[in-house]
This record gives sequence, structure tokens and C-alpha cells, in this order.
Amino acid sequence: MSVHMICASHSPLMEAFQVEPPEHQSVVAAFEARARFVEAFQPELVIEFGSDHLTGFHYHVLPPICVGLSARAVADIGGYPGDLRVPMEEARALVTHLGASDLDVAIAHEMVIDHGFSQALHRLTGAIDRYPVIPIFLSAIAGHRPSPRRARLLGKAVGEFARGLGKRVLILGTGGLAHDPSLAFPDLENAPEEHRGYLVHGAAAGKQATDLWLDRVNSLTLMASQMIASGALGPEQIKLNASWDQDFLTRICSGRLDEFDDWTTDRMIADAGSGAAECLQWIAAAAAAQAAGCEPPVIDLCVPVLTYIIGVGVIHTPLPAIS
Repeated sequence: MSVHMICASHSPLMEAFQVEPPEHQSVVAAFEARARFVEAFQPELVIEFGSDHLTGFHYHVLPPICVGLSARAVADIGGYPGDLRVPMEEARALVTHLGASDLDVAIAHEMVIDHGFSQALHRLTGAIDRYPVIPIFLSAIAGHRPSPRRARLLGKAVGEFARGLGKRVLILGTGGLAHDPSLAFPDLENAPEEHRGYLVHGAAAGKQATDLWLDRVNSLTLMASQMIASGALGPEQIKLNASWDQDFLTRICSGRLDEFDDWTTDRMIADAGSGAAECLQWIAAAAAAQAAGCEPPVIDLCVPVLTYIIGVGVIHTPLPAIS
């Protein structure tokens, strides 16, 4: 049995920029290095901690944590569409294990995901359906977000489950680092009135409401890309924070993950933007790796990329844990 962990940032503009940023080739190289390891590792199961951007989860029911028993990815900007190969019996066994660990989570029989899962999964494994995957959603962009402590405890229980499978398991975490997409993905109380129906009910609000929302997100994404390319939008407006990113990754790689128990998600958002709440996925993944017996992770890359509107990080556990 062996377990390996990789965490990596995602961004729609990682694949839809107007002008290639100077950091792009370093980002590509970091992802490709990890992808080569995954190719050699040949995981028998992938467990991925990811987020959603008001694509598959909406305010009528927005759980802090949800395990997908099946999952379908949409074709959003930066995402890769298709069905994930979710092993339902193992996913159910994971949910049972979490319950026995005093972690009651929601389940989704038809989880809908976007680039918050599919981009890193595609880049690191070659295709979203190449390996069996259990997706674990943590609410980060909107609604009630788990605490860093809850993310750690979730990850710890997942890692214990992974270690007991007797398989080669790849733990993935994707999200963050510092960035602030709150204009594109507002909390409900700050949302424009014409979009509230979609934000609450999703596709059930009707095709017109859905198309209106998707047009808005696409337009804002492309407009931001154009403004960055022209120099009209800078790091101050999009809340990049290189020192916060470096501090966070240093803490993640320290092995002292219980230090995050003193953090709050609200403080993370205040310091590094609403998108920094996606770092909960990194805490969960690192805790899973630690519980599975992995060595503390090391940093492959940590760089703010204005063109992507995000701080980009890649980390991995240096060697699989063998038992």
C-alpha cells in the first residue's frame, strides 16, 4: 500500500489568458513534473478535495462538506467536461468511516463539478476519467465554510481510510492561494437581484436564469483578462498576497497541522481574499497525507500570477508512504 499527496492551484485564466504571463512556463513545468510522478505511480484510487463556483452547489442546499457518489464535470472556462469514474461502494465506505469518526457529511448521488475539481485532475492525471476518483467538496467560494480545524479533522479521517485500503491512493487538493473572486461569485446577500434565482436554485431556476448567470461569469472572466493585459487591473485590485501564500505553504509543509486549529476561515478571507478559503482543501489534503503516514510535503512552486488572478502553488509529499 502507498499513499501520495499533491496540492495545486486552479484558475480559469490558467488556460484562457490573453497574453502569456512570464510565470506560465514555470507553472506548466511544476504541473508536468507532478503529472510524470502520477503516471509512474499509477494510483488505484484518487481522493480529491475541491471546491465549486456556484455551478453544482447552490444556496437552496449548500452543505459545508459533501462526498460525491457519482460526479459529472461541466464545460466551464478552465474546466474539463465529462463523467468521473466514482467507485460508489468505496465512496459509501468512506462516508461510513467519516460518520464513525464523528464527521457527518452530505452525500451527492449526482454531484456536478466545475474547474474547481476538473482542472487539477486533468492536468495531473491526464484525463478526469483516467482513474477512479472520489470527489470531496468543501464549501469555500460561497455559503457556510468549514473551519480550518474541521478541514483538518476531515482530512485526518480520510487519510486513515486511505491507509486502510491497501491500495495505491493519490490524495489531491486544489484551490487557492490568495485571490478574491467575490465580484464574480458573490455571497447571496451581495448578489445582483437578477441572479438570485439562479444562485438559490441553480438550473431549476430555468434556462434563461442559468444562461444569464453563465454569461455573466464568462464576461467577467474575459473582461478581467483583457484589463490585466492592458494594465488597467493590477495586484491591488485582485488581492494577491505573496507573503501570505508563502507563510501558508510553509505552515502546511511544517507537519504541525494542528496549528491551523487556531485559524478562522473569516480571517483567511480578510487577509487573502475570498478565494483563500479554498486553502481549506490544502489543509484537508495535507492532514490526509499525514494520517496515511506520508512525510510532510515540500513546495514545488509558490508564485503570484497576476494574469491568472491568483497565487499559484504546487506541493507534494516527497515519497509515497509504504507499509
